[in-house]
Amino acid sequence: MKKLLSMTMACLLSLSLLTGCGGGEKISEALVISNPELANDQSANLAWLGVQNYAAHSSTDAGLFINDGDFQGTVSKAAGRGAQAIVCLGDGIDTDVWKAQQKHSKTAFVYVGGEPRREAGAQADIAANTICVNFDAAQIGYLAGYAAVLEGNTHLGFISAADSSTAKAYESGFIAGADQAALTMNLPAGTVVVDEVTVLSDVMSPITMEKALKLYRGGASVIMACGENILRMTVKAAETAGKKVISAGSDWTSRSDSVLMGSTFNLEDAVQDALERVNSEGFEGGSTIFSGAAAGSIGLKCRYDKMGSFNSTSYDALYASLAAGSVTAPEDNTEGTEHVTVNKTPMA
Repeated sequence: MKKLLSMTMACLLSLSLLTGCGGGEKISEALVISNPELANDQSANLAWLGVQNYAAHSSTDAGLFINDGDFQGTVSKAAGRGAQAIVCLGDGIDTDVWKAQQKHSKTAFVYVGGEPRREAGAQADIAANTICVNFDAAQIGYLAGYAAVLEGNTHLGFISAADSSTAKAYESGFIAGADQAALTMNLPAGTVVVDEVTVLSDVMSPITMEKALKLYRGGASVIMACGENILRMTVKAAETAGKKVISAGSDWTSRSDSVLMGSTFNLEDAVQDALERVNSEGFEGGSTIFSGAAAGSIGLKCRYDKMGSFNSTSYDALYASLAAGSVTAPEDNTEGTEHVTVNKTPMA
């Protein structure tokens, strides 16, 4: 039975690596992970399980490949091993996937977390041999923003990378959820503040940690961090400052006591379903599979033991509203609302 899986699995990717990439045997499916840091995240575990599940059901072999700085070379290795379908996982690799789908036009691609683009900021260009799997980041942001404000946090922060394909949706939903909570609590207009910081890219950098510390010192009690390396740096800052973090894109609630909420996705089933689709007779790509609360595909793991006003009952009611469509989470408003003031820090 399919179910929403929290990214807190006991399965370790390091164990999968021993059987996923060894040798030079022929494979039919492959998972390409965008960077070594992401390989340590539970999202990679779930995507790999989805690939393995499909391979087991179709009696084929799968391989796992981690990009070590040459994304096109990594994809070519997978294709050279015979992969007929390649799953690409990562944020900020839209242009890399665009190049790959053009170079390997006879190979089917499943791109999780973005859409191929000829260049950064350009319109999506999904080739006929590619489908994209995206989750409703705005809905996760909405859940997080609502919960944070209902908990009494009226000074929030948001950190993301300029090249992130999902950051705007997360932030837009975050602002909308915060606004709705402020309205529910009858707070005066402009009560909630969101300090926004954008860094150049999602890399491990002490600069990111310093920016997060600056937000905390400036009054932010909770920061939503978008990007795995940005999240790592923000968690370190939160632990130093004694503040809280919301992890966008993954669930870190079990990895640090400073993480109050974390994103969850039904990534395993989504990858398996996508592979079934691209390997079906008459497959036609060029489209995006977009899934959210209505399909039970997204969620927010909350540390209720560290929360008071927002509990599981509150969460279930809010989630049901999003699933039913009675509440919507906008994807493109990062300028603020009646109750939420957004302060943007220019990118250094």
